[in-house]
Amino acid sequence: MQLTKPAAYILLVFLIAVIAHSTISLFQGKFVQATVMAPFLVVVYVFAVGRKNTYTQEDEIEDEGTEEDNDQENQDNY
Repeated sequence: MQLTKPAAYILLVFLIAVIAHSTISLFQGKFVQATVMAPFLVVVYVFAVGRKNTYTQEDEIEDEGTEEDNDQENQDNY
């Protein structure tokens, strides 16, 4: 499942807004208000890394199969 462009843009704008709000809150001395959205940022990060690793592992599995086929073809040619 891939993230569509509109959804990615909305998520990007929302993340920038959350980071800006947290930064401004920290400068104003409102530590609790600044850290309220930290769990959301962690969840987004975990899903992004998990999604990236899933595709990477699937690609590696597909690549391994093709490499083994290529090696077998090369051995057959000699």
